Amino acid sequence: MRAALKVFLGVIAVVLVLAVGLLLYLRFGDPGVYRDDLEAALSEASGFDVTLGGALNIRLAKKLDITATDVTFVNPSQPDDALATLGGVRVVIDTWSLVRGPVRIDALGIGDARIDLRADADGGNWSVTRPARSETESGAAPVLERAVLVNVDVGYRSGDEEPRTGSVQKLELRRNVDGSYASG
Repeated sequence: MRAALKVFLGVIAVVLVLAVGLLLYLRFGDPGVYRDDLEAALSEASGFDVTLGGALNIRLAKKLDITATDVTFVNPSQPDDALATLGGVRVVIDTWSLVRGPVRIDALGIGDARIDLRADADGGNWSVTRPARSETESGAAPVLERAVLVNVDVGYRSGDEEPRTGSVQKLELRRNVDGSYASG
């Protein structure tokens, strides 16, 4: 019986050491090692070519907190023109929701962004073909609790028309209990 107790306590000690090591690595390690994997996952999920050109910070605790700068979205069929360039993005995700779903995004912040929408005979630069989901993949859409947009410029051009532009200095949206969104 004592041997079983020693083995059990040894396993618990190893698990605790590994967990502390993981937390220390995520806290002090270089998150840039995940850059390619994160770009690939974002590109596959969105259908756009996503580039994380600047700083990347990842913190894991009760919330998964990801901050990136100089993020670019490009339509693969129109690689010469970026659809969106984001100066800064911050996503805070409820860590437990990654396990049990649906994914709950507690906060999404986008700042210093430029979005260029272009329409043509084939649709627009925002139209992409995404791979079909398999039946084993979760179909639940993420739940966005709060979004903040700061200094976002949007341009729209169709054919030979003059471009239309607009700006958002600050917009904050919060999810209501009924699932609708309200500003403020």
